[in-house]
Amino acid sequence: TLLDNNPLTNTDHFLGICQEAIDYHVKLDWNQGLDHRKLRPEIVSMMTMVSHAEYRFAFDSPAYYKSVDKAISMLKDGRINRSLWYVLVGFNTTFQEDLDRVNFLRDRGQQAYIQRFKRPKNDWRHIALAQWVNQHHIFYAMTWQQFLETEHSKKRHYDKLVMQL
Repeated sequence: TLLDNNPLTNTDHFLGICQEAIDYHVKLDWNQGLDHRKLRPEIVSMMTMVSHAEYRFAFDSPAYYKSVDKAISMLKDGRINRSLWYVLVGFNTTFQEDLDRVNFLRDRGQQAYIQRFKRPKNDWRHIALAQWVNQHHIFYAMTWQQFLETEHSKKRHYDKLVMQL
């Protein structure tokens, strides 16, 4: 498990770590979000050769749609079809912008993971969003609206959510 919070800052260092992992048959776990904006074809190529846990990236702002889409395409070109994307919500965004980002990832076959910036007690929308998104079997099985209509969700949040939406 590597605890470097931005290993792609120095491409040579990142590639060196990957090469050592290959040489010594070590499985890597980059447990922090990699900077998707730093991806290059040679980096993705090296990433495909490394035994690894799931790659994780950050999608912290709606301003990154274009670069996230480019990164997903580059990863898929390199046969890394699914990665996990941390999605920061409740910080400088509307709820709709947060929902749009997770649906963007879902539509591209990526996993999302909600990270709430603020945790007010009555933030039912973001609590429910995290319950939907962070349970990947539910996230892929149903849409947001379908999730809201489930008995489980209705019992917990539906009335409060309807008032906020």
